[in-house]
Amino acid sequence: MNITGTPQAVSALALRQRAEANLQKKANLSPEELRALSPETTQAMLHEMQVHQIELELQNEELRRACFIWMVFTGVAASIRHADAARVTVLLNYFPKFVKNSALPIYVLCNLIFSTLTIWTGLYLVRQQVVMHEHIATLGVPSWTVGIVLPLSAALSIFSLIQSLKLHRNIIAVTEISMQE
Repeated sequence: MNITGTPQAVSALALRQRAEANLQKKANLSPEELRALSPETTQAMLHEMQVHQIELELQNEELRRACFIWMVFTGVAASIRHADAARVTVLLNYFPKFVKNSALPIYVLCNLIFSTLTIWTGLYLVRQQVVMHEHIATLGVPSWTVGIVLPLSAALSIFSLIQSLKLHRNIIAVTEISMQE
């Protein structure tokens, strides 16, 4: 499969050209001088490049993990805003009427309790990361930059719940559901 000419290929080519230009500036070695290097020097340079490549792979993995954590927790708030998991109507059909009528208050109460506990736990975690000066070793950034998403997403969840109650109350509240279809 040939991807030449695609935006990804053009971007990769531009990145490679920039990297090669930077290499020539930093190395101060012409291609002829590189060919003249001893096998031991070439082997040492190859080893350094392989180690650096592994370091970059580790940084990439850690950065992807941090982005995934951010996406998951912010996705929870978005899910609450859209009332995506507000109720399980099939199960509610088997409960008595007072449980069906209590579905909305139960939903709101459970969300508020969970979000409040998440804010409290998240702030405790972030405080501990700040006090202990924890860093993500491979990225060199403070750990709290990832941990802060926990209380932030929980606070967003509370605001999303309020907005959801205004916009999607009919989805969240259980009405009599017909089993005959």
